Amino acid sequence: MLLRPLVLVAACLPLPLPALAAHSVWTDVPPPAAAPLNVVRFYNRISGWAAGSGGTLERFDRGTWQNAPSGTDEDLFGLAVLGSGVAWAVGDHGTILRFDGSRWIPHAQSKAVTLLPLHAVAFLNPDNGWAVGGDANNPGLGGIILHYNGSSWVSATTTSDPLYDLALLSSDFVWFCGGNRRIIRFDGNVFTNRISPILDGRAWRAVEFPFRSIGWFAGEQASLVTYEASSDGFLNYGAVGTLTTQALNDISFLAGDFKGYVVGDQGVRVYMENLNATVEATGGGDLHAVQLINDLEGAAVGGSGTGRILMQRVVTGETTLKQVRVWPNPFDPSSGQRVTLDRLPNDVSRLEVFTLGGERLAALGDGVTYDADTGVARWEGHRRDGRAVASGTYPYRVGTKSGLAARGLILVARR
Repeated sequence: MLLRPLVLVAACLPLPLPALAAHSVWTDVPPPAAAPLNVVRFYNRISGWAAGSGGTLERFDRGTWQNAPSGTDEDLFGLAVLGSGVAWAVGDHGTILRFDGSRWIPHAQSKAVTLLPLHAVAFLNPDNGWAVGGDANNPGLGGIILHYNGSSWVSATTTSDPLYDLALLSSDFVWFCGGNRRIIRFDGNVFTNRISPILDGRAWRAVEFPFRSIGWFAGEQASLVTYEASSDGFLNYGAVGTLTTQALNDISFLAGDFKGYVVGDQGVRVYMENLNATVEATGGGDLHAVQLINDLEGAAVGGSGTGRILMQRVVTGETTLKQVRVWPNPFDPSSGQRVTLDRLPNDVSRLEVFTLGGERLAALGDGVTYDADTGVARWEGHRRDGRAVASGTYPYRVGTKSGLAARGLILVARR
């Protein structure tokens, strides 16, 4: 009998957990190069990149930042990291670079598709990517949206205003933002242009959609706005309010979460939770970009004249199981059989999956794999003898060497 794909979700069981002292703070760390940094992107908690002025590229590898040659002296503004050995960078004069696992090389179409500065790039998968650009110093030149189809970059559309950022959730859910309050939506077939009714003609610098129905835009004049999908498929506007006098440059939310950060000029850092925004810090060099890796870790980069890197790190030696997440979501049609548990600490010693009757189906080293460096464990949805499990609810239990323990449920539903 042919088994259909699995879709899975976790539900937490209420358990008394030990008191935990683990928390995180933001700390300035010395950047390897002096140049200001414009963007930061991570693949996981031990692997990522930052890019900036004069072709500067910095690689984050297992806790340290190292300078990496880029092969260009053009300013770099956008990064997309698809894996530990695959990444893209875009920058001034239509520069497009690709990392092949060992070195950065100009893409064959670099500076050929456009000579406009490219400000942001994102990929849904290796065969579906987007980039946006435009010249802030010459807004009359307009903006451009590029699409990557697996082999070539092509101009998808042009606009009358420069574009600075994009949010990519699926092939039919892409948002773009830019100068003159420009907001564009792509629904898989059509680009729809709108001018938002606020911001007094200034630019949106960043867009983020942790959910399909709710997202945030940030920009000049210290503007931060939450948007909610309306009945016509576009957006309703709702200003969060005036938080600071500084321009806001970037936003990062964890996917499917209401918690995030916004950063801006003069080191302003705004913490977001639900619809509440709090200025958490100011001072130091401008912050141009931010990315959260998980609930306790992330990075922000920037600089005014010299580079700046802020790291959000766990500051105690203790581990926590409060942040464990099991996915994919059962309503995601692309879900396969694999169950992923992430945000795990680095000292997991036990991870087991059971039937409701108490039979152990899989465990670490016996159907469950675990990478301490990334805090990720995987179960392929099979019993130890290789047979796929049936639809149903399966308890899991996880424990650490330091004595922490937690448990939850995995719901398996065959399509």
